[in-house]
Amino acid sequence: DPFVDNDGNSDDDDEDDDEEYIGYRIKFVIFKLDMDTKSWEKIYSLGDRSLFLGNCCTFTVAAADYSGCKPSCIYYTDELYDVEVNGIYDVEKYLDKDIGLGSLVQPFPKLELMDDFLLP
Repeated sequence: DPFVDNDGNSDDDDEDDDEEYIGYRIKFVIFKLDMDTKSWEKIYSLGDRSLFLGNCCTFTVAAADYSGCKPSCIYYTDELYDVEVNGIYDVEKYLDKDIGLGSLVQPFPKLELMDDFLLP
């Protein structure tokens, strides 16, 4: 099967035969530290929180506090082999599933909303 990117282009459409396309798959498994037992507990929802995950930092916010932010979702960004990967992973929808990145990539909230996250 040819790799199909988010724009619907397959590797067969690319005229540069020297470039290799790799289909990436992603899966998030979430754990919460139980401070009483000092053990990790697998969780299946983030509740009303959204998790932002990237190379430079990771944090959660109450989704209701930010217009356009979805609860129980992971907003992620990464660079894999010089391929920028950004998307929103709905924890409850994709629970424990190993799925292709093309089905995950969605628009991030508007840029002005992101400024609120960066304020001291």
